[in-house]
Amino acid sequence: MIVTCRTLQVPKPPRKDFYKLMNKDKIVLRFSTRFVETPTHQLSSSDRSATQQLAESAVEQLIGAQQSTQQSCILSSSAQ
Repeated sequence: MIVTCRTLQVPKPPRKDFYKLMNKDKIVLRFSTRFVETPTHQLSSSDRSATQQLAESAVEQLIGAQQSTQQSCILSSSAQ
């Protein structure tokens, strides 16, 4: 019995995919969600207000990202 304990084999951890590790290291994934009303589920007033606030903040983020992109393009073209 003692001999079998000495040769107990522990499974090796899975190998990492080095291609993904090196090439996709800096990628940021972003997800968005929204509530959907169905015939069986109606949104409460707090759900509606939360959805509205999230939509407004998402629009503000998009506008801010577009403005910063435009400013960086202007700065890079004026630097040349």
